[in-house]
Amino acid sequence: MLVIDKDKICIYDYHEVLMMDCHLFKIQMQGYDLIVRGKDLQMSYYDEKEIRLCGYVKVIEYAENGV
Repeated sequence: MLVIDKDKICIYDYHEVLMMDCHLFKIQMQGYDLIVRGKDLQMSYYDEKEIRLCGYVKVIEYAENGV
């Protein structure tokens, strides 16, 4: 599940963080990969069920796993 707020993005029930830097986060969800592109992205909080991202988000997209 994805929740978008004014200054943060919360991602719940993720499986694995596949890639991360200040311009791109790629996160494996159940059945798809969630890709967040932007500027000055940073992970402000995470645990085994939730990730919070902060920064300037330009694009949020998803791709089916294995495609």
